[in-house]
Amino acid sequence: MAEGWAQKTGISGWKFDSGGWVDARTNIFSVEAMKELCIDISKKKKKKAEFHKLDNASVIIAIHDFEEDLEFEIPHHCQKKVVHWNLPNPEKRAKTPIEQWVIYQELCDSLAIKVKSLQDVLDTIT
Repeated sequence: MAEGWAQKTGISGWKFDSGGWVDARTNIFSVEAMKELCIDISKKKKKKAEFHKLDNASVIIAIHDFEEDLEFEIPHHCQKKVVHWNLPNPEKRAKTPIEQWVIYQELCDSLAIKVKSLQDVLDTIT
């Protein structure tokens, strides 16, 4: 979802590559929430984050639910380039499919705001 927003907002001069820390499944609600905003992520295959790519990254955005998600390990030498985004994990916060759908829609909006503000972070690197 974040990569879809990064492409939509047109942040130029940067390559975005996303990967999950734990789960490599795509939830249909994420695809549908983005589709409502004319962003098609249906063909984007979700994959696990690859540690060798972290070495080459200028910035690492770690998106996780601080209360619900398990800790994940980012190599120590990459810690200085990590930005943590605390966003709700719909699959862990929702009790019903309707709640999950609503949380995915809210997550989509939150990601739009976060990605838009990412330009400020990236400007400090160049």
